[in-house]
Amino acid sequence: MFWFGKKKDKKIYSVGNNFDGEIKGASWDQVQLYIDKLKDNYEEFVTLAIEKPISKVSFVQAAWDNMHELDLEVGLGYGKNKKLMEKKSNIEEMTQTLLEFYNTGNIQNIDSFRSEVKLLPCSIGTGKIPDWEKDNFESKSEEYLVAIGGGSACGSGVKECFTASFPILGYINLKTGKKSDIMSNLRFAPTEEEKERSAYFEEFNKLMVYKIRALAPKLIESSEPWVNNTVRMGGLFGLEMLSAKVPDEFLDGLIEKYKTPVVIKTEKYGELSLKKDLHDFEGEIDWLGEKAKLFLRVERDQESADEVLTHMDAFYKDLAEWDKRLREFAAKELTDLANEWQSSDCEIDDDGNPINFTEVTKADFAKKLSIESMAMDNKGNFSVFYYDGGLFFDHSVVVDGSLENGIDSASMQG
Repeated sequence: MFWFGKKKDKKIYSVGNNFDGEIKGASWDQVQLYIDKLKDNYEEFVTLAIEKPISKVSFVQAAWDNMHELDLEVGLGYGKNKKLMEKKSNIEEMTQTLLEFYNTGNIQNIDSFRSEVKLLPCSIGTGKIPDWEKDNFESKSEEYLVAIGGGSACGSGVKECFTASFPILGYINLKTGKKSDIMSNLRFAPTEEEKERSAYFEEFNKLMVYKIRALAPKLIESSEPWVNNTVRMGGLFGLEMLSAKVPDEFLDGLIEKYKTPVVIKTEKYGELSLKKDLHDFEGEIDWLGEKAKLFLRVERDQESADEVLTHMDAFYKDLAEWDKRLREFAAKELTDLANEWQSSDCEIDDDGNPINFTEVTKADFAKKLSIESMAMDNKGNFSVFYYDGGLFFDHSVVVDGSLENGIDSASMQG
């Protein structure tokens, strides 16, 4: 099987194949899944999937048939195999290049295509649940249809306790018929190779329905109430990918709902757009003459911001006073640390003292800060991010607090 891809910058095309061993060529649906993963970087593809054995003549003819209507310029492989193939009117020259490609085999542009096309069914990661997770999930697996969300995958844990997860919009248990529309996570255990290359980010395509075999979360008794929270109980542990692009009215509906923008218009803060994976409304505000990003945190599946807007209004009406207090608090907590950072960047004289070092005062510290962003949640808790003005060599100064209790901490982050 081989494929061609034209990058959006129109600079190069890439080609790869998996004519090795007894591996069969992927079906078009499976190839399309792989292409979908790369669509953010590639704008055109022509793909040919072939099962061995196949003659060189039929290989070349099939390739030519696929490429005939395209204006292609294709880079083939690396090293001895690296050459440029352009579409020409001379079919003999094209045929010769394709024959070389067929004969060399194992050509792969590893910079552009870092994963093999999956032949379904296949395991999700290792296809097993690690021992340390077994108490959290049921022991018997079942088949599900699951809608993958639009957010990014993530990994958590260290070494043998590492798992990856994809956001999901909901699922259907194919045995019981149970339907869930809870935004949660599909977790799985990546292979060592997937962990090394962070390839687990490519395990699933966003906003697509898959049929999988998975484990349901187990209700943990005699624990804190938060352990059995809605999000955990709405998740799954994936073991096997059975099929993809499965049509289903319920799950397709969740995907369409997710894709529908949610925007609220406010008099003070303009338009605020809901980022559904992050559970916040985002926009931009005027902060005493400077522009600042605004993040209003809401609960999962919440599509209104009335409560958090009330808290934001209370903060914003006294913005000048809050800004003054935030800067002064940060200066009180962090000026000594800033001087340590500044002196560490100076040359040292024979007595061990920094040369040409000017001590930063608290007033200097407060003045150097410039607003970056602010986040407020529906309980009145807030975090304000300032650019550090070079005090910590371009990190952020973050001040946390609440409307009820005032400012409680300041830190350097980033």
